[in-house]
This record gives sequence, structure tokens and C-alpha cells, in this order.
Amino acid sequence: MDEIKEIISGIMKGRTMFIGFYLFGPRKSPFTMHAVQVTDSAYVAHNENIPDTPSIFFEVLKEERKRLKESGR
Repeated sequence: MDEIKEIISGIMKGRTMFIGFYLFGPRKSPFTMHAVQVTDSAYVAHNENIPDTPSIFFEVLKEERKRLKESGR
């Protein structure tokens, strides 16, 4: 660990750090993966949000199915 700390010491000096927190898959699922990304690239940080969008879709779909089932449709 000391070797890693030595290598990364000051690695972001003079750069902007982007930190992204991600949830891949439906929330509260046993298959959900949590991730943290650290980068100095706005391009990378922005494009990582594109594949994350389906996790929101699955949650909305699940809630809509529940609502329709409760309404008898």
C-alpha cells in the first residue's frame, strides 16, 4: 500500500478531479453494483452517465408495474 500511495501522491496536482457515484442495475436488487469513479477527464465522467441511465428506467418501470397492478389494470 505504501508503494501505491507513493505512486499516486500528487497525481492530480494542477488538474480538476471529477468523482462519480454510480448504481448499476435496479435499486435494492441482489444484482445491483455500486461504483465510484475518479478521473481528471470531463469527457469520461460525462460519458459514464450514459450507460447508467437504464438503472433509473428499471426503477421507474418497477414502480409503474406496481401502480398498475394495484389499480387492477
